[in-house]
Amino acid sequence: MSTDMIVKDRPNFLPAVASASGTVMAEFMEGLGGNTVDMPVLSMRGKEFRLRRDGQEVSLKTQLLDVVLVGSRGNNSRRFYAGQYVRGEVKAPTCASSDGIKPDAGVQEPQADACATCPQNVWGSKRSASGGKGKACDDYRRVLVFIPSKNILKPVVLDIPATSLRKRKDETGPEMQLREYLRALGRHGIEPYQCVTTLGFTDDEYPRLVFSFARWVSQDEHAAVLACRESDEFAAALDHQEEEGAIVEQVIAPPASKKAEPEPEPEPEVIKAEPEQEEKPKAKAAPKAEPEPEPAGDDDLADLMALLDD
Repeated sequence: MSTDMIVKDRPNFLPAVASASGTVMAEFMEGLGGNTVDMPVLSMRGKEFRLRRDGQEVSLKTQLLDVVLVGSRGNNSRRFYAGQYVRGEVKAPTCASSDGIKPDAGVQEPQADACATCPQNVWGSKRSASGGKGKACDDYRRVLVFIPSKNILKPVVLDIPATSLRKRKDETGPEMQLREYLRALGRHGIEPYQCVTTLGFTDDEYPRLVFSFARWVSQDEHAAVLACRESDEFAAALDHQEEEGAIVEQVIAPPASKKAEPEPEPEPEVIKAEPEQEEKPKAKAAPKAEPEPEPAGDDDLADLMALLDD
């Protein structure tokens, strides 16, 4: 049975609701989980960018990705997961704080009344496998991006982890994390959404993002950014929470290789009679090289585009 509803002839005195947030619908939805606005999420795994929506995920098969930084929460957020990380599933955090000050209203297991006094937010509350200290509650920055290289001019959620927000004290190289990159843009009078930014990775074992200027946005991209920032979709994306569940990997099939045209059969060779000689050993023919597969192009992202379409 379909979950879609076809509603016709709405009376003029009943206004349509843009989204379920901030309306009477919100009091019915509270506690049921999920966000009525279905947003794609940009994630990283194994220093490779991946795109996920509604539990379906596909690898973009690249370590460099051009995006437009459309908007951001005005603060760092926090989230805490109890237990071990399970690869291949979306899990709701045990406790979370969008404003970085106090647990969100819908949190089922708040760890404290305020983040400042939370034992999970103390340095040393988490130990890595190598014994290094950290915090059990992770800081991150929620930003929204467009991906113009994939023709995605709609908000995509990107949560930038704490390790990519700023350089470490001992780092002096030219690579820029988010804070250093935004400061560089500011020195040149550039808003983050006025240019295309290349996302890449450092040489660290774990994924850490680096940011660099790629080009100015086009006029159409700029218009799309401004329209997005004024839309209800913009605020909904900043508050988006993914549904819990398994992640289903979607594989983009490589392009079908072209079949080689059959070579014409050689004409029969006329062998002339020659004096008998000792038969010489025949030289072995060199093995034929296997044809290299053609690289996948943007046309092979058709499945991904269908996944992101409304």
